[in-house]
Formats: sequence, structure tokens, C-alpha cells
Amino acid sequence: MIATRYYVGTVDRDTEFADTGFRWVTIEYRGIPEQMQEGDELWAVCDQGKCVSRSLCVSYERQNSSRTDAWKRTYRMTLAEAEVVAGKYLRAAQREWDAMIAKRKKLFGDVEPC
Repeated sequence: MIATRYYVGTVDRDTEFADTGFRWVTIEYRGIPEQMQEGDELWAVCDQGKCVSRSLCVSYERQNSSRTDAWKRTYRMTLAEAEVVAGKYLRAAQREWDAMIAKRKKLFGDVEPC
């Protein structure tokens, strides 16, 4: 058995429900599983149909025939790199979520997020 997709996520420390600050991404292998080798640069960090680069840029994943070599170099990486990128991306998403909640509280008072 070969793992080709990993789920990586975070939950807001102050809540226990997934709809209040939960974020997750997947790390997915984009090659032929039977030909997988350690160090392959064929892993992608995915967020609901988008791919994340090493510099945390996000791009919709194009159809296979439309992906250029430059795009693949930007959005494909080793599994170890993908794990680091996923962590950085999730921490950045959590900071954005926290800022949005703080802004809502300032505007509307202490209300629960929708």
C-alpha cells in the first residue's frame, strides 16, 4: 500500500468545532504511485482545487495538458518540502482568520462567527 494523499489541518485552540477556524490542506502525489521514489518532486500542497508554491503563492491547478514545465517547477516539490509549505500556509491562514474575527468583533461586538 502506498500513501498518495495526506490531510494536514489545524483547529482553533479555543474551539472544538470545525466551522470556527478549522483549516486543512492536502499533500498529494502527482505521479504514478507504482513509480514513486524518495525525493520525487511530484508532490503538491492543495487547498480545494488550488496548489500552493514554496513561496505560498496560490494557483488553480490547470488541466494536465495545460501545465507548463515552469508551473510544475513552481507548484511541485518533495514530500519533505510539501510538509513545510503546508505548515506555513496553514499558519498564515490562521493569522488571516484571527484578523478577520478581530475585525468583526470591533465592528459588531462580541458575536459568534457565521
